[in-house]
Amino acid sequence: MIILRILKNIILFFIKEIIKIGILLFILGVGIMYTINYFSKTKEIKPIENNSYLELNLANGYNESGTNPLDYFSTDKTIDFYTLLSSITKAKNDNRIDGIFINLENSALNKSQVEELGQKLLEFKKSGKKIYAYGANLDNNNYNIAIYANEIIMPPSASATVNITGFYNQIPYFKNLSNLVGVKFNVIHVGDYKSYGENYVKNEMSHEFKENMLRIYDKVYNNFVGDIAKERQLSSDNINEKILNGDLMVATPYDLIKNNLIDKMEYLNNIKEELGKDNFVKIEDYGREKNISSENDQSPAIALIYLNGDINYNDDSRNLTNKITPKTFADKFQEALDDDDIKGIVLRVNSPGGSALASEIIYNQIKASSKPVYISIGRVAASGGYYISSAGKKIFADRDSITGSIGVVSLIPNIQELVHKLHINLQTLEKGKFASIYSLTNNFTEEDKEKMYKANEEVYKEFLERVSSSRGISVEELNKIAQGRVWLGEEAVNIGLVDQIGGIEDTISAMGEDLSLEKYRVKEIKTDESINNFISSYMGPVLEVKNIIYGEKADVILKNIKNNELYFKPTTYFPYEI
Repeated sequence: MIILRILKNIILFFIKEIIKIGILLFILGVGIMYTINYFSKTKEIKPIENNSYLELNLANGYNESGTNPLDYFSTDKTIDFYTLLSSITKAKNDNRIDGIFINLENSALNKSQVEELGQKLLEFKKSGKKIYAYGANLDNNNYNIAIYANEIIMPPSASATVNITGFYNQIPYFKNLSNLVGVKFNVIHVGDYKSYGENYVKNEMSHEFKENMLRIYDKVYNNFVGDIAKERQLSSDNINEKILNGDLMVATPYDLIKNNLIDKMEYLNNIKEELGKDNFVKIEDYGREKNISSENDQSPAIALIYLNGDINYNDDSRNLTNKITPKTFADKFQEALDDDDIKGIVLRVNSPGGSALASEIIYNQIKASSKPVYISIGRVAASGGYYISSAGKKIFADRDSITGSIGVVSLIPNIQELVHKLHINLQTLEKGKFASIYSLTNNFTEEDKEKMYKANEEVYKEFLERVSSSRGISVEELNKIAQGRVWLGEEAVNIGLVDQIGGIEDTISAMGEDLSLEKYRVKEIKTDESINNFISSYMGPVLEVKNIIYGEKADVILKNIKNNELYFKPTTYFPYEI
């Protein structure tokens, strides 16, 4: 036993030393990269010649959080999604630009971005300039962009893959696992269709959730087929039949060209030779040229503020760019209010919701604005995301945006069985009714459930009243389309939750027109993320592993559960992907 104990200590010593070295190397690497970038000159933009083609690489991703942490370590800066769209608008009338070349591989765009970029490409193509789209691997996401090109090109090889299909998604249900490990959840929801958390207490989908999701998936799929039919001038029935029969799944370029779904088979280097390989300009460089040329513009401005991620009440430096808090919002919003050049504010919302309290605070900040606020819903503004969006004077959404989900839910974990399995004997000191209602180890009584339900019901009523007041819908009528139901953008317009189908540029243009601004500029107000926040964001998980191995924080798991804002408190959340 002594030998085993010595061996265990030796192993733990080496693990600790390896973690120490790893942490030091991480900090040193970050410091070196940041220092190099800080003292490096900004990459000079090569002059753009005539007969140029803008090269758009869908794998790059175009963030909507306002910042890209990787820019700390690169002189070759990325551009955000709005700059991408406005660059294509500018290129349409730029005599130096002959066309756009799209590299379709590994598209990082979400459905909302695909829709907005597709409409922008249509406008560009109507100017008479050419769009070429090239991909060795096509699927639903990148093919939905390819259809807007004059020519879709794939390599002439059977090894190039095509996977165009209907829809498929799996949502795990954890009740059996919860029983096995001894971690259970009490889920208190208001709204029959409010589905968040049901997979912790059920073994299969509820009827309401399945009905809601299937309706949405079907509509998104039908829109996909309709877009292909329209842009490729084909029969939607024929395309639908081939997709559902699996003819375009695990297929080849030869199958697509036979069905008129692509135009040409050619290798990439040959295409670039034909177009002039020296004529290609990265759209990132073109976008930066556009931004530099507009820096001295003194015309009236419309502010663009990004609200991206979960909504939290507490402001933690870690994962700053992936969440919305009242403080981070107020800082950016107040900057727009204080700037006399800014005449109106557009909020670009991409959020599945989160804290009901934080949503309420942000809602009231927007309602109290002295300047008009319009909302552009991106991929999702559901639950708390819609809560804050409803405060806008006008709401725009994409056709396939996810919105609605007006409902409230609370998740209360119970790890009593796990504690027993670990042979831990908890001794309790208690005084006062419901004092233990937030305990992680007490069984939830019917009286506890009733107490939590009534509290959540009041939050739900407040949610309804806020939307009713802002949207001009009676609470009675609103309740019929609420109850946690989720709606696509085009459905939301029909039921009054959204004003108009349109993307981020449409929202900005509408505000400019409503404010009678003949000329205006867009001022993006972005999160000022420090290098310290970036490091803490990525170092957090590493430090937690260190704490567990060192045994310095035995209660780290319990503490994290209690600090998680999606537990115990009323939340308005819809975390599902479409």
